[in-house]
Amino acid sequence: MKVRKISKNLIAVLLSFVLVIFLLDTVTVRTNAITHRELEDLTIEIPDGSRYTVKTIHYSYSNNRYVSLRDMAFALKGTAKHFGLSVGSTEINIKTGSGYESAGGENTGFAEGEYTTEGIKINPITIDDRKCRYYTFLGNNTEGVRDAFISITDLAMILDSDLKIDPESGIIKMSDGDFYIDMQEYEAQGLYYEVYSAIVGDATTGTVYSAYNENASVSAASTTKLMTYLCIMDAVSDGEVSLDDNVTISGNAAAISQTSDGVIKMNEGQSALLSDMMYAILLPSSNEAALAVAEHIDGSEEEFVKRMNLKARELNLSEATFFYNCHGLPEYSDTVAASKIQNRISAYDMFVLSGHILNKYPEIKEITTTQKYKLDAFGVEVENTNPLLYNLPGVVGLKTGTTNAAGASLVSAYDFDDGSSVHTIVAVEYGAEDATVRNTVSEILIRYGIQCMEDVPQKGKEEEAGFPLSYEDLLKRIVLNKSRRR
Repeated sequence: MKVRKISKNLIAVLLSFVLVIFLLDTVTVRTNAITHRELEDLTIEIPDGSRYTVKTIHYSYSNNRYVSLRDMAFALKGTAKHFGLSVGSTEINIKTGSGYESAGGENTGFAEGEYTTEGIKINPITIDDRKCRYYTFLGNNTEGVRDAFISITDLAMILDSDLKIDPESGIIKMSDGDFYIDMQEYEAQGLYYEVYSAIVGDATTGTVYSAYNENASVSAASTTKLMTYLCIMDAVSDGEVSLDDNVTISGNAAAISQTSDGVIKMNEGQSALLSDMMYAILLPSSNEAALAVAEHIDGSEEEFVKRMNLKARELNLSEATFFYNCHGLPEYSDTVAASKIQNRISAYDMFVLSGHILNKYPEIKEITTTQKYKLDAFGVEVENTNPLLYNLPGVVGLKTGTTNAAGASLVSAYDFDDGSSVHTIVAVEYGAEDATVRNTVSEILIRYGIQCMEDVPQKGKEEEAGFPLSYEDLLKRIVLNKSRRR
Protein backbone atom coordinates (compact mmCIF):
# COMPACT_ATOMS: atom_id res chain seq x y z
CA MET A 1 0.00 0.00 0.00
CA LYS A 2 2.78 2.36 0.86
CA VAL A 3 4.54 1.77 -2.43
CA ARG A 4 1.30 2.28 -4.36
CA LYS A 5 0.68 5.58 -2.53
CA ILE A 6 4.15 6.81 -3.40
CA SER A 7 3.60 5.79 -7.01
CA LYS A 8 0.37 7.76 -7.19
CA ASN A 9 2.09 10.82 -5.73
CA LEU A 10 4.93 10.41 -8.16
CA ILE A 11 2.52 10.16 -11.09
CA ALA A 12 0.73 13.29 -9.86
CA VAL A 13 4.01 15.16 -9.64
CA LEU A 14 5.03 14.03 -13.11
CA LEU A 15 1.67 15.01 -14.55
CA SER A 16 1.94 18.40 -12.87
CA PHE A 17 5.43 18.82 -14.25
CA VAL A 18 4.27 17.92 -17.78
CA LEU A 19 1.34 20.34 -17.42
CA VAL A 20 3.69 23.13 -16.35
CA ILE A 21 5.99 22.44 -19.29
CA PHE A 22 3.00 22.46 -21.63
CA LEU A 23 1.73 25.73 -20.21
CA LEU A 24 5.16 27.31 -20.40
CA ASP A 25 5.49 26.21 -24.00
CA THR A 26 2.02 27.56 -24.75
CA VAL A 27 2.88 30.88 -23.16
CA THR A 28 6.09 31.04 -25.17
CA VAL A 29 4.21 30.49 -28.39
CA ARG A 30 1.61 33.09 -27.50
CA THR A 31 4.17 35.74 -26.65
CA ASN A 32 5.49 35.42 -30.21
CA ALA A 33 2.02 35.72 -31.76
CA ILE A 34 -0.20 38.76 -32.19
CA THR A 35 -3.94 38.47 -32.74
CA HIS A 36 -5.30 41.19 -35.03
CA ARG A 37 -8.94 42.16 -34.80
CA GLU A 38 -8.96 45.20 -37.06
CA LEU A 39 -9.04 43.49 -40.41
CA GLU A 40 -10.39 44.71 -43.73
CA ASP A 41 -11.05 43.17 -47.10
CA LEU A 42 -10.27 45.79 -49.75
CA THR A 43 -10.72 45.83 -53.49
CA ILE A 44 -7.88 46.62 -55.89
CA GLU A 45 -8.63 47.93 -59.36
CA ILE A 46 -5.86 47.42 -61.91
CA PRO A 47 -5.44 49.55 -65.09
CA ASP A 48 -7.66 47.36 -67.30
CA GLY A 49 -10.55 47.77 -64.84
CA SER A 50 -10.36 44.27 -63.34
CA ARG A 51 -10.94 44.04 -59.60
CA TYR A 52 -9.62 41.65 -56.97
CA THR A 53 -9.96 41.18 -53.21
CA VAL A 54 -7.00 42.06 -50.98
CA LYS A 55 -6.77 41.22 -47.29
CA THR A 56 -5.40 44.05 -45.11
CA ILE A 57 -4.35 44.34 -41.47
CA HIS A 58 -4.56 47.68 -39.69
CA TYR A 59 -1.33 47.98 -37.68
CA SER A 60 -1.96 49.68 -34.29
CA TYR A 61 -4.18 52.40 -35.76
CA SER A 62 -7.10 52.60 -38.17
CA ASN A 63 -6.11 53.10 -41.83
CA ASN A 64 -2.49 52.06 -41.22
CA ARG A 65 -2.95 49.21 -43.67
CA TYR A 66 -0.62 46.33 -44.40
CA VAL A 67 -1.64 44.35 -47.49
CA SER A 68 -1.37 40.64 -48.26
CA LEU A 69 1.57 40.10 -50.60
CA ARG A 70 -0.04 36.98 -52.03
CA ASP A 71 -3.26 38.82 -52.84
CA MET A 72 -1.29 41.66 -54.44
CA ALA A 73 0.91 39.29 -56.47
CA PHE A 74 -2.22 37.50 -57.68
CA ALA A 75 -4.00 40.75 -58.61
CA LEU A 76 -0.99 42.26 -60.44
CA LYS A 77 -0.25 39.20 -62.59
CA GLY A 78 -1.56 40.86 -65.73
CA THR A 79 0.04 44.26 -65.21
CA ALA A 80 3.41 45.84 -65.96
CA LYS A 81 4.20 45.70 -62.23
CA HIS A 82 3.75 41.95 -61.74
CA PHE A 83 6.08 40.15 -59.38
CA GLY A 84 6.99 36.68 -58.25
CA LEU A 85 6.70 35.79 -54.57
CA SER A 86 7.71 33.04 -52.19
CA VAL A 87 7.06 33.12 -48.45
CA GLY A 88 8.85 30.69 -46.17
CA SER A 89 8.63 30.12 -42.44
CA THR A 90 10.74 33.22 -41.74
CA GLU A 91 11.80 34.63 -45.13
CA ILE A 92 10.14 36.52 -47.99
CA ASN A 93 11.42 36.64 -51.56
CA ILE A 94 10.12 39.12 -54.16
CA LYS A 95 11.22 39.05 -57.79
CA THR A 96 9.91 42.00 -59.77
CA GLY A 97 8.97 41.28 -63.36
CA SER A 98 8.53 37.56 -62.66
CA GLY A 99 5.36 35.49 -62.78
CA TYR A 100 3.38 34.45 -59.71
CA GLU A 101 2.17 30.91 -59.17
CA SER A 102 -1.04 30.79 -57.12
CA ALA A 103 -0.65 28.95 -53.81
CA GLY A 104 -4.31 29.08 -52.77
CA GLY A 105 -6.32 31.56 -50.70
CA GLU A 106 -5.68 34.60 -52.92
CA ASN A 107 -8.52 36.90 -54.00
CA THR A 108 -10.56 35.92 -50.93
CA GLY A 109 -11.39 37.81 -47.75
CA PHE A 110 -10.70 36.95 -44.13
CA ALA A 111 -12.73 33.89 -43.10
CA GLU A 112 -12.91 34.88 -39.44
CA GLY A 113 -13.11 38.03 -37.36
CA GLU A 114 -9.53 37.80 -36.17
CA TYR A 115 -6.16 36.79 -37.61
CA THR A 116 -2.92 35.78 -35.93
CA THR A 117 0.64 36.54 -37.07
CA GLU A 118 4.05 36.55 -35.40
CA GLY A 119 3.76 40.35 -35.10
CA ILE A 120 5.37 43.16 -37.05
CA LYS A 121 9.15 43.05 -37.39
CA ILE A 122 11.95 43.20 -39.93
CA ASN A 123 11.62 39.69 -41.30
CA PRO A 124 14.33 38.67 -43.79
CA ILE A 125 13.11 39.92 -47.17
CA THR A 126 14.97 39.63 -50.47
CA ILE A 127 13.95 41.86 -53.37
CA ASP A 128 15.58 41.08 -56.71
CA ASP A 129 18.45 39.29 -54.93
CA ARG A 130 19.01 42.28 -52.63
CA LYS A 131 18.65 41.85 -48.86
CA CYS A 132 16.26 44.57 -47.66
CA ARG A 133 14.84 45.74 -44.34
CA TYR A 134 11.11 46.38 -44.48
CA TYR A 135 8.70 45.79 -41.61
CA THR A 136 6.28 42.94 -42.34
CA PHE A 137 3.87 40.47 -40.74
CA LEU A 138 4.12 36.73 -41.31
CA GLY A 139 1.24 34.30 -40.90
CA ASN A 140 -0.88 31.70 -42.66
CA ASN A 141 -3.74 32.71 -44.93
CA THR A 142 -7.27 31.28 -44.94
CA GLU A 143 -6.07 28.19 -46.83
CA GLY A 144 -3.23 27.58 -44.38
CA VAL A 145 -0.67 28.89 -46.87
CA ARG A 146 2.20 31.02 -45.61
CA ASP A 147 1.56 34.71 -46.35
CA ALA A 148 3.17 38.08 -45.59
CA PHE A 149 1.76 41.57 -45.11
CA ILE A 150 3.57 44.81 -45.96
CA SER A 151 2.76 48.53 -45.89
CA ILE A 152 1.00 49.51 -49.10
CA THR A 153 3.33 52.54 -49.39
CA ASP A 154 6.43 50.38 -49.02
CA LEU A 155 5.09 47.98 -51.66
CA ALA A 156 4.38 50.88 -54.03
CA MET A 157 8.00 52.03 -53.67
CA ILE A 158 9.38 48.50 -54.08
CA LEU A 159 7.39 47.99 -57.30
CA ASP A 160 7.83 51.61 -58.45
CA SER A 161 4.07 51.61 -58.90
CA ASP A 162 1.30 54.18 -58.54
CA LEU A 163 -0.74 52.40 -55.85
CA LYS A 164 -3.14 54.55 -53.85
CA ILE A 165 -6.30 54.10 -51.81
CA ASP A 166 -9.09 56.26 -53.19
CA PRO A 167 -10.46 58.21 -50.18
CA GLU A 168 -14.01 58.25 -51.53
CA SER A 169 -14.48 54.64 -52.64
CA GLY A 170 -11.88 52.99 -50.37
CA ILE A 171 -10.60 51.04 -53.38
CA ILE A 172 -6.89 50.50 -54.00
CA LYS A 173 -6.37 51.99 -57.43
CA MET A 174 -3.39 51.23 -59.61
CA SER A 175 -2.57 53.33 -62.65
CA ASP A 176 -0.13 52.58 -65.45
CA GLY A 177 2.28 55.14 -63.99
CA ASP A 178 5.37 54.75 -61.82
CA PHE A 179 5.61 55.74 -58.17
CA TYR A 180 5.32 59.53 -58.06
CA ILE A 181 5.21 61.95 -55.13
CA ASP A 182 2.95 64.98 -55.35
CA MET A 183 4.36 66.66 -52.25
CA GLN A 184 1.41 69.03 -51.88
CA GLU A 185 -0.93 66.05 -51.90
CA TYR A 186 1.27 64.09 -49.51
CA GLU A 187 1.44 67.02 -47.10
CA ALA A 188 -2.32 67.55 -47.31
CA GLN A 189 -2.83 63.88 -46.44
CA GLY A 190 -0.63 64.23 -43.34
CA LEU A 191 2.81 62.97 -44.34
CA TYR A 192 4.50 65.32 -41.90
CA TYR A 193 2.02 64.73 -39.07
CA GLU A 194 3.87 61.49 -38.34
CA VAL A 195 7.15 63.26 -37.56
CA TYR A 196 8.20 66.28 -35.52
CA SER A 197 10.38 67.91 -38.18
CA ALA A 198 11.86 67.09 -41.56
CA ILE A 199 13.76 68.49 -44.52
CA VAL A 200 15.06 67.24 -47.86
CA GLY A 201 17.29 68.96 -50.39
CA ASP A 202 20.42 68.96 -52.49
CA ALA A 203 23.32 69.08 -50.04
CA THR A 204 25.75 69.85 -52.86
CA THR A 205 24.14 73.22 -53.59
CA GLY A 206 22.17 73.85 -50.40
CA THR A 207 18.84 73.87 -52.27
CA VAL A 208 15.89 72.78 -50.12
CA TYR A 209 13.05 70.87 -51.82
CA SER A 210 10.65 70.39 -48.92
CA ALA A 211 10.69 71.13 -45.21
CA TYR A 212 8.45 70.93 -42.17
CA ASN A 213 9.08 72.53 -38.78
CA GLU A 214 12.71 72.57 -39.86
CA ASN A 215 13.90 75.32 -37.50
CA ALA A 216 12.51 73.75 -34.31
CA SER A 217 15.04 72.59 -31.73
CA VAL A 218 14.71 68.82 -31.25
CA SER A 219 16.61 66.08 -29.50
CA ALA A 220 19.58 65.06 -31.67
CA ALA A 221 20.01 61.61 -30.10
CA SER A 222 22.69 59.60 -31.94
CA THR A 223 22.64 61.85 -35.00
CA THR A 224 24.96 63.80 -32.68
CA LYS A 225 27.67 61.45 -33.87
CA LEU A 226 27.81 63.25 -37.23
CA MET A 227 29.14 66.33 -35.42
CA THR A 228 31.45 64.02 -33.47
CA TYR A 229 32.74 62.61 -36.77
CA LEU A 230 33.31 66.10 -38.17
CA CYS A 231 35.32 67.16 -35.12
CA ILE A 232 37.39 63.97 -35.26
CA MET A 233 38.18 64.47 -38.94
CA ASP A 234 39.08 68.11 -38.39
CA ALA A 235 41.50 66.99 -35.69
CA VAL A 236 42.99 64.46 -38.11
CA SER A 237 43.19 67.08 -40.86
CA ASP A 238 44.94 69.52 -38.52
CA GLY A 239 47.50 66.91 -37.49
CA GLU A 240 46.35 66.68 -33.86
CA VAL A 241 45.72 62.94 -34.18
CA SER A 242 46.08 60.23 -36.82
CA LEU A 243 43.67 57.57 -38.04
CA ASP A 244 46.50 55.14 -37.26
CA ASP A 245 46.46 56.15 -33.57
CA ASN A 246 45.64 53.50 -31.01
CA VAL A 247 42.71 54.69 -28.90
CA THR A 248 42.79 53.33 -25.35
CA ILE A 249 39.47 52.57 -23.68
CA SER A 250 39.08 54.54 -20.47
CA GLY A 251 37.20 53.51 -17.37
CA ASN A 252 34.38 55.90 -18.30
CA ALA A 253 34.00 54.41 -21.79
CA ALA A 254 34.17 50.86 -20.44
CA ALA A 255 31.50 51.72 -17.86
CA ILE A 256 29.06 52.90 -20.56
CA SER A 257 29.64 49.70 -22.53
CA GLN A 258 28.49 47.62 -19.55
CA THR A 259 25.15 49.46 -19.23
CA SER A 260 21.93 49.17 -21.22
CA ASP A 261 23.23 52.06 -23.34
CA GLY A 262 26.30 50.08 -24.29
CA VAL A 263 26.62 48.87 -27.87
CA ILE A 264 30.02 47.11 -27.92
CA LYS A 265 31.46 45.49 -24.82
CA MET A 266 34.78 47.17 -24.07
CA ASN A 267 37.18 46.72 -21.19
CA GLU A 268 39.33 49.41 -19.64
CA GLY A 269 42.81 49.32 -21.13
CA GLN A 270 41.78 47.75 -24.44
CA SER A 271 42.78 49.67 -27.55
CA ALA A 272 41.75 49.95 -31.18
CA LEU A 273 42.79 51.97 -34.20
CA LEU A 274 41.06 55.33 -34.54
CA SER A 275 40.06 54.32 -38.08
CA ASP A 276 38.25 51.27 -36.68
CA MET A 277 36.60 53.37 -33.98
CA MET A 278 35.05 55.52 -36.71
CA TYR A 279 33.18 52.44 -37.96
CA ALA A 280 32.11 51.66 -34.39
CA ILE A 281 30.72 55.18 -34.00
CA LEU A 282 28.84 55.40 -37.30
CA LEU A 283 27.63 51.85 -37.99
CA PRO A 284 26.19 50.40 -34.75
CA SER A 285 26.27 53.86 -33.08
CA SER A 286 28.65 52.92 -30.29
CA ASN A 287 28.38 55.43 -27.44
CA GLU A 288 31.46 54.04 -25.71
CA ALA A 289 33.53 54.42 -28.88
CA ALA A 290 32.46 58.06 -29.25
CA LEU A 291 33.49 58.79 -25.66
CA ALA A 292 36.82 56.97 -25.96
CA VAL A 293 37.76 58.92 -29.10
CA ALA A 294 36.64 62.24 -27.58
CA GLU A 295 38.90 61.59 -24.58
CA HIS A 296 41.75 60.52 -26.88
CA ILE A 297 41.60 63.81 -28.80
CA ASP A 298 40.96 66.36 -26.03
CA GLY A 299 41.71 64.53 -22.79
CA SER A 300 38.12 64.71 -21.57
CA GLU A 301 34.60 64.67 -22.96
CA GLU A 302 34.02 68.18 -21.60
CA GLU A 303 36.82 69.63 -23.69
CA PHE A 304 35.69 67.74 -26.79
CA VAL A 305 32.13 69.04 -26.36
CA LYS A 306 33.52 72.58 -26.33
CA ARG A 307 35.06 71.76 -29.70
CA MET A 308 31.66 70.52 -30.95
CA ASN A 309 29.82 73.68 -29.92
CA LEU A 310 32.58 75.89 -31.32
CA LYS A 311 32.26 74.06 -34.64
CA ALA A 312 28.48 74.62 -34.57
CA ARG A 313 29.10 78.36 -34.28
CA GLU A 314 31.72 78.25 -37.06
CA LEU A 315 29.13 76.66 -39.35
CA ASN A 316 26.68 79.40 -38.41
CA LEU A 317 24.22 76.86 -37.02
CA SER A 318 21.32 78.41 -35.18
CA GLU A 319 20.69 78.68 -31.44
CA ALA A 320 18.50 75.60 -31.83
CA THR A 321 21.71 73.55 -31.80
CA PHE A 322 23.73 72.80 -28.67
CA PHE A 323 25.68 69.77 -27.47
CA TYR A 324 26.09 68.45 -23.92
CA ASN A 325 27.98 65.27 -24.80
CA CYS A 326 29.67 63.49 -27.71
CA HIS A 327 27.25 60.59 -28.20
CA GLY A 328 23.67 61.83 -27.84
CA LEU A 329 22.54 59.89 -24.78
CA PRO A 330 20.25 61.80 -22.41
CA GLU A 331 21.72 62.99 -19.11
CA TYR A 332 20.18 64.34 -15.94
CA SER A 333 20.98 67.82 -14.74
CA ASP A 334 22.64 68.06 -11.33
CA THR A 335 19.94 70.09 -9.58
CA VAL A 336 17.40 69.67 -6.78
CA ALA A 337 14.69 69.08 -9.40
CA ALA A 338 16.75 66.88 -11.69
CA SER A 339 15.65 67.03 -15.32
CA LYS A 340 16.71 65.14 -18.40
CA ILE A 341 18.86 67.15 -20.81
CA GLN A 342 19.76 66.10 -24.33
CA ASN A 343 21.77 67.41 -27.25
CA ARG A 344 19.64 69.69 -29.41
CA ILE A 345 19.59 70.49 -33.11
CA SER A 346 17.16 71.57 -35.82
CA ALA A 347 16.47 69.62 -38.98
CA TYR A 348 17.75 72.55 -41.02
CA ASP A 349 20.98 72.76 -39.01
CA MET A 350 21.50 69.02 -39.50
CA PHE A 351 20.98 69.51 -43.25
CA VAL A 352 23.70 72.19 -43.20
CA LEU A 353 26.00 70.04 -41.04
CA SER A 354 25.55 67.00 -43.28
CA GLY A 355 26.20 69.04 -46.42
CA HIS A 356 29.38 70.41 -44.90
CA ILE A 357 30.65 66.93 -43.96
CA LEU A 358 29.81 65.43 -47.36
CA ASN A 359 31.59 68.21 -49.20
CA LYS A 360 34.63 68.42 -46.95
CA TYR A 361 35.03 64.75 -46.03
CA PRO A 362 33.29 62.67 -48.73
CA GLU A 363 35.22 59.67 -47.41
CA ILE A 364 32.53 59.38 -44.74
CA LYS A 365 30.54 57.52 -47.40
CA GLU A 366 33.13 54.73 -47.38
CA ILE A 367 32.06 54.07 -43.79
CA THR A 368 28.33 54.73 -44.02
CA THR A 369 27.87 52.51 -47.10
CA THR A 370 29.48 49.58 -45.30
CA GLN A 371 26.86 47.05 -44.18
CA LYS A 372 29.09 44.97 -41.90
CA TYR A 373 32.52 45.57 -40.39
CA LYS A 374 34.76 43.35 -38.28
CA LEU A 375 36.22 45.03 -35.21
CA ASP A 376 39.03 42.64 -34.39
CA ALA A 377 40.08 44.57 -31.28
CA PHE A 378 36.76 43.74 -29.61
CA GLY A 379 36.07 40.44 -31.34
CA VAL A 380 32.76 41.54 -32.87
CA GLU A 381 31.24 42.21 -36.26
CA VAL A 382 28.98 45.27 -36.33
CA GLU A 383 26.15 46.14 -38.70
CA ASN A 384 24.98 49.40 -40.22
CA THR A 385 21.69 50.46 -38.61
CA ASN A 386 20.53 52.60 -41.56
CA PRO A 387 17.55 50.78 -43.16
CA LEU A 388 17.63 52.78 -46.40
CA LEU A 389 21.12 51.51 -47.16
CA TYR A 390 19.50 48.12 -47.75
CA ASN A 391 16.22 49.24 -49.30
CA LEU A 392 17.24 51.88 -51.84
CA PRO A 393 20.30 51.46 -54.10
CA GLY A 394 22.27 54.71 -54.23
CA VAL A 395 21.87 55.54 -50.53
CA VAL A 396 25.26 56.43 -49.01
CA GLY A 397 24.44 57.23 -45.38
CA LEU A 398 24.26 58.74 -42.90
CA LYS A 399 23.01 58.13 -39.32
CA THR A 400 20.13 56.86 -37.22
CA GLY A 401 19.12 58.25 -33.83
CA THR A 402 16.63 57.08 -31.22
CA THR A 403 15.74 58.14 -27.69
CA ASN A 404 12.38 58.49 -25.93
CA ALA A 405 12.45 62.24 -26.52
CA ALA A 406 13.87 62.11 -30.04
CA GLY A 407 11.63 59.32 -31.24
CA ALA A 408 12.93 57.38 -34.23
CA SER A 409 15.07 59.68 -36.37
CA LEU A 410 17.23 59.34 -39.46
CA VAL A 411 19.64 61.44 -41.51
CA SER A 412 19.89 59.81 -44.93
CA ALA A 413 21.88 60.62 -48.04
CA TYR A 414 21.67 59.55 -51.68
CA ASP A 415 24.15 60.14 -54.52
CA PHE A 416 22.41 61.34 -57.69
CA ASP A 417 24.47 61.21 -60.87
CA ASP A 418 23.02 63.48 -63.57
CA GLY A 419 25.59 62.36 -66.15
CA SER A 420 27.94 65.30 -65.68
CA SER A 421 28.30 65.49 -61.89
CA VAL A 422 27.14 63.84 -58.68
CA HIS A 423 24.82 65.63 -56.26
CA THR A 424 24.11 64.26 -52.79
CA ILE A 425 20.51 64.49 -51.65
CA VAL A 426 20.10 64.68 -47.88
CA ALA A 427 16.88 63.97 -46.00
CA VAL A 428 16.55 64.64 -42.27
CA GLU A 429 13.64 63.28 -40.25
CA TYR A 430 13.19 63.73 -36.49
CA GLY A 431 10.57 62.47 -34.06
CA ALA A 432 8.78 59.54 -35.72
CA GLU A 433 6.75 57.45 -33.31
CA ASP A 434 8.52 54.25 -34.30
CA ALA A 435 10.98 52.82 -36.81
CA THR A 436 8.24 51.72 -39.22
CA VAL A 437 7.17 55.35 -39.69
CA ARG A 438 10.76 56.61 -39.74
CA ASN A 439 11.79 54.22 -42.48
CA THR A 440 8.81 54.91 -44.75
CA VAL A 441 8.85 58.71 -44.37
CA SER A 442 12.63 58.87 -44.89
CA GLU A 443 12.43 56.77 -48.06
CA ILE A 444 9.61 58.99 -49.38
CA LEU A 445 11.77 62.08 -48.72
CA ILE A 446 14.81 60.64 -50.49
CA ARG A 447 12.66 59.51 -53.43
CA TYR A 448 11.14 63.00 -53.59
CA GLY A 449 14.65 64.46 -53.69
CA ILE A 450 15.52 62.14 -56.59
CA GLN A 451 12.32 63.17 -58.33
CA CYS A 452 13.19 66.86 -57.93
CA MET A 453 16.67 66.25 -59.35
CA GLU A 454 15.22 64.36 -62.32
CA ASP A 455 12.72 67.16 -62.99
CA VAL A 456 15.46 69.83 -63.19
CA PRO A 457 16.41 70.65 -66.84
CA GLN A 458 19.89 69.24 -67.43
CA LYS A 459 21.07 71.87 -69.91
CA GLY A 460 22.67 74.84 -68.24
CA LYS A 461 21.83 73.52 -64.78
CA GLU A 462 25.38 73.90 -63.52
CA GLU A 463 25.47 77.60 -64.42
CA GLU A 464 22.07 78.22 -62.84
CA ALA A 465 22.95 76.43 -59.63
CA GLY A 466 26.39 78.00 -59.35
CA PHE A 467 27.93 74.85 -57.95
CA PRO A 468 30.32 75.50 -55.04
CA LEU A 469 33.92 74.68 -55.82
CA SER A 470 34.77 74.04 -52.18
CA TYR A 471 33.03 73.41 -48.90
CA GLU A 472 33.66 77.06 -47.94
CA ASP A 473 31.67 78.12 -51.01
CA LEU A 474 28.96 75.68 -50.01
CA LEU A 475 28.74 77.23 -46.55
CA LYS A 476 28.38 80.69 -48.06
CA ARG A 477 25.57 79.46 -50.29
CA ILE A 478 23.78 77.69 -47.41
CA VAL A 479 24.01 80.79 -45.20
CA LEU A 480 22.64 82.88 -48.07
CA ASN A 481 19.76 80.45 -48.61
CA LYS A 482 19.09 80.44 -44.87
CA SER A 483 18.86 84.24 -44.73
CA ARG A 484 16.49 84.25 -47.69
CA ARG A 485 14.25 81.67 -45.99
CA ARG A 486 13.92 83.92 -42.98
